[in-house]
Amino acid sequence: MKTGRKINVVQVTQYLEIGGLETFIVEFSKQIDKGAFQVSVLCLNGYDDNYRKSLEQCGIALNLIAKRSKYDISFFFKTARFLRGSNTDILHAHGGCFLYSTIMGKMGGVKKIIYTAHGMPVVHGIKTRIEEMLACFLTDKIIAVSDEIAYFTKSRVKIYNKKIETITNGIDPGKFCPCSDSATLSESKTFFGLPDQRKIIGSVGRLEGGKNYPMLLKALGELVHRYKNDVHLVLVGDGSKLGELKALAGELSVAANVSFLGMQYDLPRIYPMFDLFALSSLTEGTSISLLEAQSCGIPAVVTDVGGNSKVIADGVNGFLCPSGDHAALAAKLDHLLQDDAARMQMQSAARQAVLRGFDMDSMVQKYQSIYRDGAAQETAPGSGRT
Repeated sequence: MKTGRKINVVQVTQYLEIGGLETFIVEFSKQIDKGAFQVSVLCLNGYDDNYRKSLEQCGIALNLIAKRSKYDISFFFKTARFLRGSNTDILHAHGGCFLYSTIMGKMGGVKKIIYTAHGMPVVHGIKTRIEEMLACFLTDKIIAVSDEIAYFTKSRVKIYNKKIETITNGIDPGKFCPCSDSATLSESKTFFGLPDQRKIIGSVGRLEGGKNYPMLLKALGELVHRYKNDVHLVLVGDGSKLGELKALAGELSVAANVSFLGMQYDLPRIYPMFDLFALSSLTEGTSISLLEAQSCGIPAVVTDVGGNSKVIADGVNGFLCPSGDHAALAAKLDHLLQDDAARMQMQSAARQAVLRGFDMDSMVQKYQSIYRDGAAQETAPGSGRT
């Protein structure tokens, strides 16, 4: 790296659509110190045009280089050529493109490769383990967004434990704020077609298997039929399980109590409409949507997986429940729906939890420190790069 110029960082991801990982990339890229770093984003499969516009308005380039087929070897040469042409100092990969990113990074002459693990792997087996070990060998630093992910990763790739550290996700509490104005909330509910008189339980995330939304729908069935709650569930997001979830809602006779809002971009307006936030996930890192809801003062009931227990202090700013136990989830939700005093007490605690330990600034500073260390190592005597 030439002395005096900005450190060039390329964020690499499969997709840039609505989701926690994608939100992390977009918000982090916007917040990074533009005086010291030049950041761009490379997508390997596709992107949402609204995200592209949002990034480009902040001077952040979004690029797409996609594989034409499963065996498209030219893909690696194209991405390597892009990285060389961009004079990339740091390649920062995310999510499901660990091995791909390390290979293209090495082919592109990138000296420092960083990978952030946002969740537990969903595919296991000998092939996955071999790919994982190779990617770890080629990577300089592996960041886990929760202690649980760090522990899991270290248990699988013990010889690379020194490369692994934890940086917990953070969000902007100035962007996600509580709203107590009843007129504003009523107007928002009308805009999104939600009932104004029912208690609202909300969840934000991709409609995919890992979120285990059937558990949440079954819990809703318990609330409606067993506990006789006049309650409404709002699912924000899109994904391959949409049809199955709508069918299940019909089978459970709760279709009239569910709204599928699809992909939404004005989340700071949506969260305050919720009385409660719920996550039924099978696995989580440090959930961005949970942090955003908490920042808006929304008590949460979540499964006790991944980093959820680091965000939710059971009985303080929400409740934890066992993964897969829809009856336990329903019972915790019912408790807060019935106990207005407990719910209101948790609202303040939710906001404070984010302010104390999950702010965006602290997270960005930690990543920038890693970037600077990587760039400094490149210019050290014997590094071969100036």
